[in-house]
Amino acid sequence: MNRTYFCLTLATLLVISTTALAFAQLDTGTIVGTVRDQSSAVVPGATVTATQESTGTAVTTVTTDKGQFVFPTLKVGSYSIAAELSGFRKSVQTGIALHVQERIEVDVRLDLGSVSEEVVVSGRTELLQTQTADVGYSVDRRQVTDLPLLGRRYSELAFLTTGVVAAPAGLTGRGEDGMFNVNGNLATWNNFILDGGDNNSASTNLQERSTEVVQPPVDALEEFRVQTRTYSAEFGKAAGAVINASIKQGSNALKGNLFEFFRDDAFNANTWENNRAGRPKGSFEQHIAGGTLGGPIVRSRTFFFGDYQATRTDKALTQLATVPTDLMRQGNLTEFTGTMIAGNPFVAAGCVNAAARTISASCIDPVAASLLKLYPRANVPQALAAFGVPGGFVSPNYISNGILKNDVDQFDIRVDQNLAAAKSQVFARYSFMDVTRHEPPVLDDPIASGDFSSDTYNRGQSAVGGWSKVFGGAVFSEFRGAWNRMSSSSLQPSFGVAANAQYGIRGVPDDPRYSGGLPHMNISRLTRLGGPFFRPQYQTSQVFQFSENVTWNRSAHTYKFGVERRRDKVDYIDLRALNGVLNFTDGRYTEVVDGNLKEGQDVITGLATTKVEATSGSPFGGAGGRPGGGGGGRGR
Repeated sequence: MNRTYFCLTLATLLVISTTALAFAQLDTGTIVGTVRDQSSAVVPGATVTATQESTGTAVTTVTTDKGQFVFPTLKVGSYSIAAELSGFRKSVQTGIALHVQERIEVDVRLDLGSVSEEVVVSGRTELLQTQTADVGYSVDRRQVTDLPLLGRRYSELAFLTTGVVAAPAGLTGRGEDGMFNVNGNLATWNNFILDGGDNNSASTNLQERSTEVVQPPVDALEEFRVQTRTYSAEFGKAAGAVINASIKQGSNALKGNLFEFFRDDAFNANTWENNRAGRPKGSFEQHIAGGTLGGPIVRSRTFFFGDYQATRTDKALTQLATVPTDLMRQGNLTEFTGTMIAGNPFVAAGCVNAAARTISASCIDPVAASLLKLYPRANVPQALAAFGVPGGFVSPNYISNGILKNDVDQFDIRVDQNLAAAKSQVFARYSFMDVTRHEPPVLDDPIASGDFSSDTYNRGQSAVGGWSKVFGGAVFSEFRGAWNRMSSSSLQPSFGVAANAQYGIRGVPDDPRYSGGLPHMNISRLTRLGGPFFRPQYQTSQVFQFSENVTWNRSAHTYKFGVERRRDKVDYIDLRALNGVLNFTDGRYTEVVDGNLKEGQDVITGLATTKVEATSGSPFGGAGGRPGGGGGGRGR
C-alpha cells in the first residue's frame, strides 16, 4: 500500500514538474472533523452533510475508518454540519462561520438512539486555529462595510494586519492607491486573488496606479483574507502577502442596498504652500454612489448577485513651479548670483554682455521668445518682492491649484448554480472597471505642461468560472478558469494638438498615433516646458489561467493535489522622446558661474545643449540656430 501511495505522489510531482505548472489558488475554506460516539470511539461510515445556511446548498461525505471527514472546497459563509448513522441520534451543529482560506475543525458526537431523534448544537469557530500554520487576518462582511475607508478601497483594511505598512514613495513602492508593503516585501510582490482567479496587473510601470486589475466595491465583497507568511504551497507566486477576496453570492433571500457618499472641502484645512503664498484653499468634491442586488433565480438552486459603483472626484492639486521673471524674459540675468562669462564661439559677438549680465534684445531667438510666453507670471509674494533685486531670484515662484479629475465606473455580476443531482456546483463571475484620470499641468496650460501630468484611461476586466464536484464521498474536485485584462493608455495633456508649427519648432515628426504639444524641454533653473518625454504610453496586460484541485480523504490522512497552467502576456508601446527632447541645462552659451554651479539662459538664444529627435536639422528656426547642428549644441 505504501508503494502505491509513493508511486501516485511521484507521478503527480512528475506531471507538475514536466509541464512547468504552479499550484492552484482558491478562495474557499475547509471544514474537517472526527465523528465519535459516547465512549469517544471513532464512528466510521457515518454520513456527514455540510449545508450553507444562506442558500441551502449541501455537500455530503462519509467518514473514513478513522471516523474522519473533510469538506475542502466550501464557499465562505455560515454552515451547519449534520452527522447521522443508523442506531444513533442525528447530530446537527449550526452557525459555523467559515472564512476565506480557513481550515477549521468541527468534531461531532453521536449518541445512541433513533435517527429520527435530533441533537442540535449552536456552533462557533474556535478562537485559536489549530489546523494550519499560516499567519493572516480575515476581514468579514460587517467590517468591510462598517469601517470608514478613504475612497472606499477595500484593500485599505489590510492595514489591520500585523506587518502591513503603507508603501513609501519611490520607484520600488510608489505610494499609489491601495499599495502597501508587507513584512519588508515590496508592494509589487503581493498577490491579489479574486474568487480564486489572478487579479494582478502585469504592466511594466503600474501607470494604472494599482497592482490590481479590478478593485471591487466594499459592498460587493463577502470578505477577504490577508495571509502574510507561512501560507500554503498553493500560493507560491508571491513573496509578499496573499490577499484573497470573494465577491458575494446570492442567497434564498432577495437583498440589496443603495448608497451615496459625499465629501467636500468644508472641513478641509488649506495646504502649507497655499498658506505661505496667501492663496485660498483649493476645491474638493467627491461623490461615490451605487448599489447591490442579490437573490434567487431558482430557489435553493440558482442564485445571482450584481453591483455597480460610480466615483466622481474633483480635487485641487497644489503644485509649485519656477518661471522666468519679467527681466529674464528680456534677456536680463542680473537676478542670478555669480559671474557671467562670454566668449562661446557659437554666440555672435556682442550678444552677451558679461559685465552687465544681459543678452542683447537683437540676439533673442524669436522662437524662444514665443515659448517663454507660455510660462505664467510668478505669483508667490516672496518672489514678487525680490523682482529686480540683483541676486534675488527666488525659486519656486509660482503656485497652481489645477483640478485633478478622477472618474471611475465599475460593476460585478455573479451567478451560482447548484447541481444537486450531480453532487456539483458551478459559478461564473465577470467584473469591469473603467478609470478616467486627468492630471492638471503645473504650468496650467496643456501646451506648456511642465511636468509629468497625463490623461490616463484604464480599463480592467476579470472573469472567473468554477466547477466543483464530489466523487463517491471521499474525493473532491474543483476546477477554475480565469482571465483578466488591464488596458492602460497614458497621454500627454496636449495629445493631438499640433503646436510645433505654431511656435516655430521644426524637424519633429508629426504622427497622429503619438504627436501632440511641444518637445520635452529641460531649461536651467526653470520648470521644464512641454509634455513628458515618456508619453504616450500604451500598455495591455493579460493573464490566462486554468487550475484543478483534487482532495482525497482516506483513513486518517487527507491528500491534496493541485495543478495550474497560466500564461502572462504584456503588450506595450513605451518609447522615449517620440515628440523630441531639447536640453538647455548647462549654460555653455550664456554661462553664469556661482561657485561650482554653472547655469544660464541658453534658451533665450535658441541654442540647445543636446537634442533628441527623429530627424536631423535645427528645431529652432530663429537667429540663434545653426542649420543641421541641433541649435548649435552637441548631440549625445
